[in-house]
Amino acid sequence: MDNPFYFGRTVSGNAFINRVRELKFAKDTLSRGQNLILFSPRRYGKTSLIKKTLEQLGKQNIEVFYFDLYKIATIDRFYSYYANAVMPRIKSPVAKMLGQLKAFIPSLNPKIEFSDPDVPNVKLNLELSNITNPQTCHELLSLIENYAKKKKKKACVVFDEFQEIVNMEEGDLLEKEMRSAFQHHTHVTYAFLGSKHHLMNELFKDKNRPFYNFGSHFELNPIENQEWNLFFKKMFKKGGYKITDELSESIVSYTRGHPHYTQMLASELWALYEEDNQLSTDCITQILASVLQKEQYAYEQIWDMLNARQRVVLEAVARENVAEVYSKDFIQKYHLGTPATIQRAVQKMIKMDILTKKRDKFIIVDPIFSYWLVQGYE
Repeated sequence: MDNPFYFGRTVSGNAFINRVRELKFAKDTLSRGQNLILFSPRRYGKTSLIKKTLEQLGKQNIEVFYFDLYKIATIDRFYSYYANAVMPRIKSPVAKMLGQLKAFIPSLNPKIEFSDPDVPNVKLNLELSNITNPQTCHELLSLIENYAKKKKKKACVVFDEFQEIVNMEEGDLLEKEMRSAFQHHTHVTYAFLGSKHHLMNELFKDKNRPFYNFGSHFELNPIENQEWNLFFKKMFKKGGYKITDELSESIVSYTRGHPHYTQMLASELWALYEEDNQLSTDCITQILASVLQKEQYAYEQIWDMLNARQRVVLEAVARENVAEVYSKDFIQKYHLGTPATIQRAVQKMIKMDILTKKRDKFIIVDPIFSYWLVQGYE
């Protein structure tokens, strides 16, 4: 049997950890027409979760659309990406499809071009001068709504890494146009996914932003230890191996249930099992050394970007695991200086996705980076 543990990409099928509660919440929320705002640090599995959700919604005869905004830098690229993803879904004879598109987006005057005699292609005039026209923006953003209405079906649209709209050229305009169009849609439900907590808060919790409270907020947390334990036993048993509770718990104690790193350590453990069926918890030290060697360059790059004060605060948080950074005891224990200097350091590292806030406490997003920092401290 091939190594069943996957990391660094979207997972599906047997590799998908059984996030029963989260999957049910996402599916139920979207299927009843309620918009969803889903956020978590990167590599927590939110893309895998939403794609599994879309798969289930598709079985309910709901049209599903997925857009990843991570590499979309300008408003014209967004509209081109958006329109060209929708057009192939309008499965009609060419003349009929063209007629529908002219009805849906008349201001862009869709035309048919032929790359060769038998391959028709719909051409839209998506130059910036056209797509900054409010009427055209509204027509494009209502394309899926009009399509679903005509088909007498419901649709679900997902925008992954939605916080990138903040960095997009003319992103503030797109944000306003989206909100203006989406608020009137009755056939489409929207899901907004993000990995930068502070930006998602700005977009959806600031009363002055267009998308203020535009849907149900849901934070994706690390997977619980019990779920990992069951998953490990199932996968290792299929390969003819037996994993002890001690080994399972040892892995999760280092990864804190972080999906990416838990899968990574399990993958390394599988490789060791292929060499030796009798393993003790001592092998986790060997696995961690291997993982740290692979991540060393990335961690050094992060470290090099930090100033002295940020480094001191970060090391202190790593030592505490979950830290009340503004408490008097914490500041005195690690000689951190004034609360004002700590606040500046913390806010900067939140924007860099190094730290995240859990209620009034702070943790390092990457648990293996935290372990790397503690090693250096010691």
